[in-house]
Amino acid sequence: MFIKKLTVFLFFVGVVYGIGALGAYMTDLSLMNWYQGLAKPDWTPPDWLFGPVWMLLYFLIALTGFLMWKSHATGLYGFYAAQLIFNCLWTFLFFALRQPLAAGIDILLLWFFVLLFMYKAWRYKKIFTWLFVPYFLWITYAAAINWAIILKN
Repeated sequence: MFIKKLTVFLFFVGVVYGIGALGAYMTDLSLMNWYQGLAKPDWTPPDWLFGPVWMLLYFLIALTGFLMWKSHATGLYGFYAAQLIFNCLWTFLFFALRQPLAAGIDILLLWFFVLLFMYKAWRYKKIFTWLFVPYFLWITYAAAINWAIILKN
């Protein structure tokens, strides 16, 4: 049983961090030659902070997926998958395509699906919702930055 649990946990870690790695690759495509030239709000965090924050958030997202599996919370998988898709899509739109407006719309959808997941998850196990709180707060902050960039550029 331990091997099965470990395998499933590593599956969730692999999927979530795989999305993160894809996002990091897409970010690197535009970070120095495009993103640095954008006018950003004064309250934008330093670039070095994004990596550690996302590493923690991706761990919490993967852990939530694993705990959902352990709890047989199959009714949440659609919402869980949707937020992962919109998460990955944001990086593609913002950094790879350099389309802050499209990314701004996407991050609002991401915010909605994270919030919807949290609402639905509360009925299953409250820990699923609590594990997503830092993610929700970061997405809210990132959405504000994204929309400020749209307005400033």
